[in-house]
Amino acid sequence: MKRFEVITEGQCVCHCAPMGNHGLEGYDLNSTYYFQKVIKNNKEHFRLFPNPDNLKYYECCGPKVFGLYFEITSLYLHK
Repeated sequence: MKRFEVITEGQCVCHCAPMGNHGLEGYDLNSTYYFQKVIKNNKEHFRLFPNPDNLKYYECCGPKVFGLYFEITSLYLHK
């Protein structure tokens, strides 16, 4: 049994810098970031990678919080 499943991934742009709100820090206004939408225990959340050179580090948030700060610009679906 998988611990989690990546549903989609892609690029998003920061349209409002969170500046530490909701545990999200290190995201600059109008900058592009890699993300994954993941399902775990039947709940969806987003993984955000603030540093493209370090894909081992990510921060998590729910769909509502993601929408407050980021807009998806490209999307890759997983089957």
